[in-house]
Amino acid sequence: MFLEVDAQLPPTREFHRSPTKNTSLHYTSQLPLRLNRYRLLLIAMLVLAVFMTVRTAIWEARYTAGNGTCIMKLPETAIWDPPLLPAYCEFAATFDHLPQTQPPNSRIYRLLKWDWMLLELLFYCLGSFVLVTPLYWLTRRASPDPVLHVTTWIGIGMTGSAVDCLVLWLVFGGWGPPAPLFFGIVGLFVGAIAGFATLPKTATNHRLQWSPRVDIIEVESRSRGPVEP
Repeated sequence: MFLEVDAQLPPTREFHRSPTKNTSLHYTSQLPLRLNRYRLLLIAMLVLAVFMTVRTAIWEARYTAGNGTCIMKLPETAIWDPPLLPAYCEFAATFDHLPQTQPPNSRIYRLLKWDWMLLELLFYCLGSFVLVTPLYWLTRRASPDPVLHVTTWIGIGMTGSAVDCLVLWLVFGGWGPPAPLFFGIVGLFVGAIAGFATLPKTATNHRLQWSPRVDIIEVESRSRGPVEP
């Protein structure tokens, strides 16, 4: 009795047989090692980006009295070690319209600028994408890495959003680029959607049925031949 196997598989596949004979033969795909290195490099850079963002948190000190608010920038410190609040005399020395003594209905508090920290994190992530994804595409073979493929499109989307934001600033003017955080988040989501939409569909689970009497089956990639039980 002969069992004929026809497998058209890339050479990077490895076959594993289940310990029980009455189960089917299956194999798993293994990505090239260099792609794993690029993925690990990207993850390490993203972790570093998060650490740098929380390590240099952006703080403000605010003095409010009635409907008026005075803002002073505080030193950038770690999120777990906020800076000290300035005294009222420092606000009075900075803002000439304030009285010399603090009114009873006023307060001084510290504010963490989450929006600016998130924008800074997006810039760090974009820098990571720009450094890692060209290395991936220069050495990429036929089998794409889904993580790095989607990451490439996220970088493209964020770059396009940054360009749009700057163009709007140059056209309409203003104190700074309009809503940079909004454009950054939109670019991230648009790039992620485009990355998943253009991701090639590859087979991940293939099964080859065998007879229970067969103990060993050897399958060579891109070959067709009889296997004797």
